[in-house]
Amino acid sequence: MNNLARGNVSGYEIENSTGVRLDHNASVGNTGGILSFTLPFLDLKQNSDNRIDHNWVQANNKANSCVEPTDEVCGVPVGTGILALAVDSNRIDHNVVLDNDSYGIAVANFCLGTNLPPAMCALLDIDPNPDDNQVDHNAVFGNGKSPSPLIQAVFAVDLAWDGTGTGNCWSQNAFKTEFPEQLPACR
Repeated sequence: MNNLARGNVSGYEIENSTGVRLDHNASVGNTGGILSFTLPFLDLKQNSDNRIDHNWVQANNKANSCVEPTDEVCGVPVGTGILALAVDSNRIDHNVVLDNDSYGIAVANFCLGTNLPPAMCALLDIDPNPDDNQVDHNAVFGNGKSPSPLIQAVFAVDLAWDGTGTGNCWSQNAFKTEFPEQLPACR
């Protein structure tokens, strides 16, 4: 709480964890602002029931300086605001996400997000789909203006979802661009 992450590859990470709350922090000038993800082949096989709220995430456009090629953060696209990758029941709310070159807030499948071929994806020991995540009450503007070549251009927006998983929803966010054009609303 009340921390500043600046000049890193990853500002903040929630990796294979349950019940974490990441709130009231700032992430500025990193490669990726906030990453919440499930990685394969670890003892804990899930990332669920976490909350990312009331954070300031801005201009995370630093070149990825990761030096260990097997480290998952080496694949984080420059300009990542908040990424929820293969997570379940995470809530992302009341954040301000501005001026990240690739995207503001993205919810994605592990295999699609890491460009893993289907044959290799089938070997994972995790469920790669994001399910039951809620993205609400965020202010997300000016993202996706100069996307990394690691992402498809359609995802260079303020709010992005790759269409995988079930029960993911978005409500009462202030933003200019989204993909797909009509994100599912929370009930």
